[in-house]
Amino acid sequence: MTLTLLSRTPRLLWPRRLPYQQSFGTRFLSSNASIHSSAPYVGPKPTFESAGIRAPIASALRAAFPNVQHPTQTQGQFIPAVLSGKDVLLKDGTGTGKSFGVILALLSKARKATILTNKGIQPVKPFITSLVIVPHRDLAYQFHHWVERIVEASVPKGETPPPLASISSVVVRGGDTPIAKHRRDIMTSPPHILIGTPQALLELFDDDEVIPRSKLSRISTIYVDEVDYLVDAVPNHSTARTQERIKRRMDKHPGPTSQLLDLILSERKSRWNERASSEDAPADTIQLVMSSATLRSHLQSRLCGGQGWIKRDSLVRVTGDGQSSSGVSNTKDVFHCVLVVSKDGQIRNIEGATAATSNTIQDAREVTADEVFSSRDIDLGSEPLEEKYAKTELKINRDALETVAAAFALDVPSVALLSLPASAPVQRVVHALRELGVNAHSLDLLVADKGRTQLLSGTAAATEDNPLLLVSTLASTRGLDLPDLTHVFMLGLPQGRRADAYLHVAGRVGRFGKAGKVVTVVEEREEERRADGTLAWARDEPKRMLMMLREVGVAPTQLEHFD
Repeated sequence: MTLTLLSRTPRLLWPRRLPYQQSFGTRFLSSNASIHSSAPYVGPKPTFESAGIRAPIASALRAAFPNVQHPTQTQGQFIPAVLSGKDVLLKDGTGTGKSFGVILALLSKARKATILTNKGIQPVKPFITSLVIVPHRDLAYQFHHWVERIVEASVPKGETPPPLASISSVVVRGGDTPIAKHRRDIMTSPPHILIGTPQALLELFDDDEVIPRSKLSRISTIYVDEVDYLVDAVPNHSTARTQERIKRRMDKHPGPTSQLLDLILSERKSRWNERASSEDAPADTIQLVMSSATLRSHLQSRLCGGQGWIKRDSLVRVTGDGQSSSGVSNTKDVFHCVLVVSKDGQIRNIEGATAATSNTIQDAREVTADEVFSSRDIDLGSEPLEEKYAKTELKINRDALETVAAAFALDVPSVALLSLPASAPVQRVVHALRELGVNAHSLDLLVADKGRTQLLSGTAAATEDNPLLLVSTLASTRGLDLPDLTHVFMLGLPQGRRADAYLHVAGRVGRFGKAGKVVTVVEEREEERRADGTLAWARDEPKRMLMMLREVGVAPTQLEHFD
């Protein structure tokens, strides 16, 4: 079938009924736990319409993002799963279009205009259809930005699109809109899709005047992005004592995402019990969709266990082919480099690193799917850092930072990202990098109104003569799509769940098969010996780094500018 794109984009009619749904080349099992596999599809390229996206939304999508003409293989599998109404666990590598595809599916969800009461079917004022929970505010605004571009492209040029606030709204702490105003806006006109960070959303949903408990069942879908970061779970491979300690902490201090899910899904849990005792019990009304690049077994047990929110017999599992069994992206042109810095400032490649046949970053190929958030959309700010930080202690290994600056100057053609430990002072590091001659800026997609303006206008951020280094912490980079990015630098070993953290940071490059480099800078082995010559203590970052790389299934490659 050939689709012709009209010169005038049809008006986007926001859904009031269930969309036509078709599983395109996907195994869809209705009994027990359904599984969507990623077997290669042979035949005509699938379309977003064939995956279940409503035609007006698909047309607006192509107008807003001309390079996005067909769904990725992963999107072609999980979009029908999301539109099926069943609970979905989505696991696939970074850069496979998970988040963008979910947003498209949520835009195609029906918005309830009626409810069934004792008096029959009654019309009601539209309420929130989908709730999107994300780990940080930059990701919330990225999702909102995607929706905004589609909404603006939904009408012919010169005509007024539907009010964005009625389609999508963002609730975050520390944003440019006070929580009090969010409360008023949501009470007056609930959006079709509400996007927010866990704590900000919890504050809203805790207020019965803003989100009445009686209306919670009218929510159609809850989507939790980066669920492995937002929901705690007890690791399987730990001692019984450690497991018990973690469980007690989780019970005593549940995270905001867990509290939010407990609050909204409490009625659904009670309906499970009703269904067990009665064939006439009503069907579930709220769908739960969760995704991540690393869905470990202990987290799945937490989500589907007795205290979890998902029933295994009503679950669809979607596993894409964008990653290896370890979770690292299947991209042969992503090189993982480790630089070791000695106390005297010498820099060398880690022992055992192999020479790459060619690790020069070439021009990126045509972007597809969710490669739509350009680094040109990033606010660079204009902080007077020199005055503020000139006399402030750095508190980070300066030799390691100089190594990043050297590698950046020698190898980065346009845009790179530096991921810092959680406790690192981002702005102080930015100031230090600027002193070293690096065009460094903190990664913040929202700096008051100025950040929003640059986000939407697409102001240029980097040139060939002046490459850009974005500086952030792990928590602020998870899930972000930066297509211009070719290099990710990491200062020291990732903290916490090291392998998972490394995968998420490394996943900022190599998206959709493009080339990239992940460069980790570690300090050389340190040790101290007692008077008798025996070892008192040792810290061996290179050894631990090699062990972690083996765990994720990659081998280190030499960065050609260093020995």
